[in-house]
Amino acid sequence: MEPYFKPITVDMIYVSPLKAKLVEKDGWEKVLPVDKTVPPTGSVIMDAVADILKHTTISSVKGLAAQLKVKPKELSGAIHILTRQNAVDFIIDYRIKQAKELLACTNLDMKEIAKRCGLKWAENLAQRFQKEEKMSPRDYRAKHRPEDYARRYEWE
Repeated sequence: MEPYFKPITVDMIYVSPLKAKLVEKDGWEKVLPVDKTVPPTGSVIMDAVADILKHTTISSVKGLAAQLKVKPKELSGAIHILTRQNAVDFIIDYRIKQAKELLACTNLDMKEIAKRCGLKWAENLAQRFQKEEKMSPRDYRAKHRPEDYARRYEWE
């Protein structure tokens, strides 16, 4: 039996923290601004969550709930229903995706990346990253960042 609706994923709501990316097409290349529009999900709740994750460094259900002026337990339940994922895991997945992009596209140090991803300490990011990605942030950067990253990406 088909599910009643398709669960909302991090990829569906993710907005890049980068300012611009190099686009190469048909022999030309140009650095174009990154679209900062939060893609609509069809859920008022998840649209609000996506907007908060885009504009803040909040990385907890309690912080999201405070922004939305709802109880954390109620928000957790709604996120679980809409994503089929534990709310804490969903938020961590969003922040890890953000960290991966910052590692692959910038020269920001781990302390700054952790700060931008809502974690107080680079060690917290490294532990979560290791658990989720099965490699250290340093190894991820070495494997995924192109040599000409500074020409390909713009960030603040």
